[in-house]
Amino acid sequence: MSTQTGQRPSMLAGWLDRADRPRNRLIRMLARIATPLLLIAFAVVNAQAYATLIAAGRSGDWSPFWGASWGRSYLGVFIALIIAFVYGWYPDSVGRIGVDALHQLAATGDDTLAPPASVQPDSLSDAEMPTGPEQIGPLRGLFDRMRVYMYRYIAVVLPVLATFYLGLAALTASLGPFDFHQPDISQIILAGLDVLLLLLAPAAIALAVMCWRRANRIRGGLMVSADRDGISWRDTRWNTGERRIVWAEADAFFTMKYHADTLAGGVRWRRVYVLAAPDVLLSWHLELLSSSADVRESERFTRLIATRTRLPLRDLSEAVEELSLAYNRAAGLSRRRPLDRDPDPRWVALFAPALAPFNRGLLILLGICAVPLVFLLLAGGLGWFMQQLPPH
Repeated sequence: MSTQTGQRPSMLAGWLDRADRPRNRLIRMLARIATPLLLIAFAVVNAQAYATLIAAGRSGDWSPFWGASWGRSYLGVFIALIIAFVYGWYPDSVGRIGVDALHQLAATGDDTLAPPASVQPDSLSDAEMPTGPEQIGPLRGLFDRMRVYMYRYIAVVLPVLATFYLGLAALTASLGPFDFHQPDISQIILAGLDVLLLLLAPAAIALAVMCWRRANRIRGGLMVSADRDGISWRDTRWNTGERRIVWAEADAFFTMKYHADTLAGGVRWRRVYVLAAPDVLLSWHLELLSSSADVRESERFTRLIATRTRLPLRDLSEAVEELSLAYNRAAGLSRRRPLDRDPDPRWVALFAPALAPFNRGLLILLGICAVPLVFLLLAGGLGWFMQQLPPH
């Protein structure tokens, strides 16, 4: 029997890395606005479908029911409703719950659940303290390396596609001259295709340049400006606005170390650091492949944080594993694949109440959507089957 030890710790690290993405907030807001509208649309298409079902039952002819156009609109609204709920409520909320749980745990100062790290960063001496604003960086995110590879791959592929588009345009143009006096439909279609291909080629080149610039911006890392009052940064990796943490408002400083699987089948350690305030957090990562410059900048930054905030660096490596087990228990995943061990009851008590409303909401939504659809298909299928029976 297969077992599991919980969600991958890299999932939580990924949530920390993406916690400040504006696109997440925008998509969540739009999806939450769309959910009630889609529920109304779903009620309308259900009314239409059941009206067709009742009409078919009264007439005894089920062919109009199965040939009616209600199916496409019903299925479209059904899928859109599930997508809106998933993007607007469930996974982003689970990610927020995981991030908030780690933040609150580190901020409470519970040495049992969030012990201080075995190696604390040394405070900076007076001679090492910056006299004015200091630029620290680059700091790296969990997905920076992967995103650089992805954008550069796209930037290389797009010019190849542009060349292909130009070749197709030349091929279609060589099929014959355009008759401006009496063009037939095939000439009009080929001319439109030529125009489309000629527009796609420069668009592909422009997009390739944008992707290459984005890759270089991500590769440049995150630069943080630190002064006597706090830190500020503009995360060009996710195109967020300027963010700021005041030293006096910082309430949690923690780290976690975990192992991630590699494409070659091995494992590679990674460590994430987080400085959190009530409404904002800053995270950065180190891994085995981090350059010595990145390591030096990270060590310098952690020492500056320890000096300015007087917060202990807490190690949540074990806490992340316990939180993952608690998530699987609270989400009911352990019923499908047994856990290696039971999670700490304190973690279940911390995580289950926060996750329960979203699990309950998902079950309610599935019930609202699936029950009418199942009954509709069963009733329609039974009626059609009865119609096929020979008359007595």
